[in-house]
Amino acid sequence: MKTSNLLAALAVALAHSLGACAIVPNPGPPPGYDVAAKTSPVTGQITYYQRISLLPGSTATVRLLDTARADAPAKVIDEKRYDLTGENVPFAFTLYLPDSALTARASLAVRAEIRSRAGTLLWTSDTVVPVETRQGRQDVGTIVLAMVRREE
Repeated sequence: MKTSNLLAALAVALAHSLGACAIVPNPGPPPGYDVAAKTSPVTGQITYYQRISLLPGSTATVRLLDTARADAPAKVIDEKRYDLTGENVPFAFTLYLPDSALTARASLAVRAEIRSRAGTLLWTSDTVVPVETRQGRQDVGTIVLAMVRREE
């Protein structure tokens, strides 16, 4: 009787382990992943609530940062500067997340700011906008900027 119980338990364990070894087809890269460049796009928009038009020469800078290092400046993964002459908010952006930035310790976030032609900081993001590291194409949504200084 004990031998039959042992054989039954072994049969169940063997069937379970064989089921775990089943061949699962490779789903391929996630949507939006550029196989040649080994990057994934991170998109979104920046805006602010004040009803103020941007003056010619204003620029937006959007950065993809690795903020994981304590007591050190965040590492810039990607940065784009946009000339906002003739543009108004909301303004769309695209950054690229390379596979090389995906480490076990990575803690990624997006930061945005708008500066005047003279380089004066006008608006900046004041909250953390996290970026998921396990996805392909990713939209972080709309980043609402806080006013730092009014253009003169």
